[in-house]
Amino acid sequence: MSPPQKTFSPSSTLSGRSSTHIDIIEDFTPSLVAELQALSAKHDFVIFEDRKFADIGNTVALQYSGGVHKIASWSHLTNAHPVPGPSIITGLSSVGLPLGRGLLLLAEMSTKGSLASGSYTEAAVQMARAHRDFVVGFIAQRRMDGVGAQPNETTAEEDSLC
Repeated sequence: MSPPQKTFSPSSTLSGRSSTHIDIIEDFTPSLVAELQALSAKHDFVIFEDRKFADIGNTVALQYSGGVHKIASWSHLTNAHPVPGPSIITGLSSVGLPLGRGLLLLAEMSTKGSLASGSYTEAAVQMARAHRDFVVGFIAQRRMDGVGAQPNETTAEEDSLC
């Protein structure tokens, strides 16, 4: 296992985004967030905090808005496991929507033996369809177009959910 990261490196910026795991940075200070935001503005990239929220709505809202990291105040995108059900989305969106933030749902994972497949993946996509104002995409191993759609459901305009 690699040692914990000590500082953010702009070299991790790829394809117009920077992915962080802010909770493993040992010397975290609010000035790191300010530096990251300045780099985001200067180099025109989106900050994605790979947090993988996975608790009930009220708890994730508090984790997202507060604590040491105050993720919602600086991260354009974050992600969540849909295991807790739709309340995870409503909890996060109660904080993130007013700030113009977005959410990626973990619909599939590449880990061997992952349980995030089949009906789990379909349920994640259905939850996203019900929350198009905040869920902007997925963490997945393939495109999610039409996954979990009912036979009479139109999915032609799901580019934002891919």
